[in-house]
Amino acid sequence: MAIKTLVCVVGELRSEEVTFESFESYVLKPCNADLLVCCPEKIISDSKYLDRANYFQLYSMGRGSTGHLESIAKNLGASMHWKDILRKRGTWFGGLNDFRFKTYFFVLTQALFSSRGVVFKKVKDFVRPFWLLIFRGQGPLHQPGGGSYVFLFKYAALNYILTHGLHDKYDRFIITRSDYLWRTLHPPLELLDPDHVWIPSGEDHGGYCDRHWVLSSHHLVKCLDLLTEVFLDPTIIHSYDSGEDTFNSEKFVKMLWDKRGVSVRRFPLVQFLIRYSSQSETWGAGKFVPELGLTVAYPDEYEEAKTNSQVLLCPEDWKLWSSHTTT
Repeated sequence: MAIKTLVCVVGELRSEEVTFESFESYVLKPCNADLLVCCPEKIISDSKYLDRANYFQLYSMGRGSTGHLESIAKNLGASMHWKDILRKRGTWFGGLNDFRFKTYFFVLTQALFSSRGVVFKKVKDFVRPFWLLIFRGQGPLHQPGGGSYVFLFKYAALNYILTHGLHDKYDRFIITRSDYLWRTLHPPLELLDPDHVWIPSGEDHGGYCDRHWVLSSHHLVKCLDLLTEVFLDPTIIHSYDSGEDTFNSEKFVKMLWDKRGVSVRRFPLVQFLIRYSSQSETWGAGKFVPELGLTVAYPDEYEEAKTNSQVLLCPEDWKLWSSHTTT
């Protein structure tokens, strides 16, 4: 019996001028999949992803992620203290702003009464919240990166799927992004045990890679709703000990999935992120690779995908990999 599959491209449509052909050839067609796109509402001319989409949902991002997250928190019945999650320092919820008086009081109190004895450091910590507000329009606990967008658009995709009954229509769901360049076939879904969530190897950053997931319908809520639990109880995020390392979105995903009993398996990485001139970025500029004529986001990811794709050229190669896979 054929596996009914829905691919969900979430987030900003980046690099589609370069990536769509490989996405269609190596993901959509081999998986015989339909396509859902959840992305920001921008002036998008000739978007190949939107043209190909069977379903799509566009979101106005006039206030970035903050306005949408505030609406979600209100609909969930979260208390006024839900933004206290930002007190968990790191890059895990980048993009969310918190301009509440209590937050400024919290940050300034920390700066004034910090145990750090260097006067210059204390003055810098005291001035920084006002500098962020005046020159960047950001809250005092604003984090770098776009972690909040990752969680927002996955939550949006889940809401669309459930609202339109797509969880009953499809068996498997591939959650991915548009700026992946594929080197070879996506692993055939019949080789990926539906009892597990499948993610590509590498780029875990101390947690679980948050860029590409293969789910079954019974995983949808457990995996895509990354907001409800921490919005209703912001204190749970502070119970996670990330040690001296930065708390990032990958660690946050692992924290919640482990708590929910999600079983994770990995397949060899055969795709990599690229940077393209027309896109905005929340992280570095990447590295130009002459043999591609493109800039890759993460050189190590590119090298791993290049190596794996040289031995995984067809379904038979994936079957051979599967026969030797125990985890």
